[in-house]
Amino acid sequence: MNQVCIPVPMPAEDETLELEVTVGGTTHLMAYRIETVTLGPEVTPAERAEEIRTFLADYDPEWALVQIGAPGEGVVPITFRMRQGNAAAEAER
Repeated sequence: MNQVCIPVPMPAEDETLELEVTVGGTTHLMAYRIETVTLGPEVTPAERAEEIRTFLADYDPEWALVQIGAPGEGVVPITFRMRQGNAAAEAER
């Protein structure tokens, strides 16, 4: 199996990263989005968790949570994947 690593720039705000993946001869379109939650330095861990929880509760339901990244310098990256079936519709827009 051949693997190719291509550096991909970080998507801008509200930009979708679309990947075409072929598995067993079937091609799938996968769409990802990385959002960030910005927190001040005085935010406690409990407040941080609540802000992230609120952000996720209000997020577009067409996108599924994939990962909450480690906070760095007051910013928490959150990765979403478009739910199955919606990625093809998004690609047609």
